[in-house]
Amino acid sequence: MTLMKAHPKDYVYGMYYYSSSVKTYCLSFTKSPSTFRVFEVIYPGTKVSTSMARGPVRRDDKYAHIVLCKEGVDTFEAIDRVAQEFGIGYDDIGIAGLKDANAYTCQLISVPNSDEILKRLSDVLRIDKISLYLLRTDDLGVDSRSIMGNYFELTINCCSGSLKEVDEVLKSLSSDGFLNYYGYQRFGVSRPITHHVGKLLILREWDNAIRIYLGEPSSYEPKEVQEARRLFLKGDYEGALSMFPRRYRYERLILKALIEGVEGLKAIKKLAKNTICLFINAYQSYLFNLMINKLVDIYEDIKKLWRINDLGFVPGYNTPCSSSDEVSKVCKEVINEEGIDLKYFKINELRLNITGWFRALITKPKHLRYSYRKDHLNISFILERGAYASMILRELLKTDPIKFN
Repeated sequence: MTLMKAHPKDYVYGMYYYSSSVKTYCLSFTKSPSTFRVFEVIYPGTKVSTSMARGPVRRDDKYAHIVLCKEGVDTFEAIDRVAQEFGIGYDDIGIAGLKDANAYTCQLISVPNSDEILKRLSDVLRIDKISLYLLRTDDLGVDSRSIMGNYFELTINCCSGSLKEVDEVLKSLSSDGFLNYYGYQRFGVSRPITHHVGKLLILREWDNAIRIYLGEPSSYEPKEVQEARRLFLKGDYEGALSMFPRRYRYERLILKALIEGVEGLKAIKKLAKNTICLFINAYQSYLFNLMINKLVDIYEDIKKLWRINDLGFVPGYNTPCSSSDEVSKVCKEVINEEGIDLKYFKINELRLNITGWFRALITKPKHLRYSYRKDHLNISFILERGAYASMILRELLKTDPIKFN
């Protein structure tokens, strides 16, 4: 069965198909901390929250593991606030992944252990819309391997006339799964340029990467940010710096370098390596999405794709695109069409070797439950690490992605 074509705006993110072919009606979603709630799930399957039982706390362990819950705050801003609160470096804080800004989220972070931090966290510490709870200490910091996945709770507006179609879509997702595209957040929801910057970085087009990142205003951004980007494009770096809010820390960092006469590669080097990697990883994710599309074109049916190729890979400098299997052939096609070479992911100028990694082509929500209450649809489910709840919303709403992001 040929899959339904995606909304035209999804093509920007490299997503060409829907996994389910059922069209729902009178569904809408307004994202907010009350309608979108996310909790990391750590081994052996525990949902992260400030009500968890505290584990061992030892002074001689290297790291303090802390539950960070936030409401309406993006991860970068939250980590920045934590760093300021404890007087530590931004890069000293370990996280498993980025969490949505316009949501209520709880995640595990790690900070260097100290008597002062243990004392400050003897009870829940609140910093505006951020809560911190000491869970335990450990000799290992938190990274992407620290979690199993994420538990989501969503509240969607609906009407009784759409219940039959909603049932069909959710049962399909639960039994057959959905195409494991990288979601909108990976590329930027209101301003999807992250992957374009990543491509320019591997092509060593440093000035163009800066131009796209700091310029290209979006109508969905705050007015002062749009103006800051326009000033940058006019060459008024000081004016742009004065207009960018403080939370736009990376744009401001590059602008300060440009004002000092530092340009191109040297200006990009002002960013931390993990920040540069975010751009390049976004481009790798885009390539993976394009590979999924080609595999759908070949197999046409999600069940058939699952049976024949359940695992793909995200291209990097070490990816075996020269193999004879179908996934490798598709990888080679995408790379050629994009006009790049995998060796470009070895960026000596930035001392970065960007590797590839394996990723499921199709994923299923676990413990999916849903109920109707008046004019609301309440859904909860667990997704494996790296999968996106916005893909569930996408399958249900099948509309312009900006409407539900």
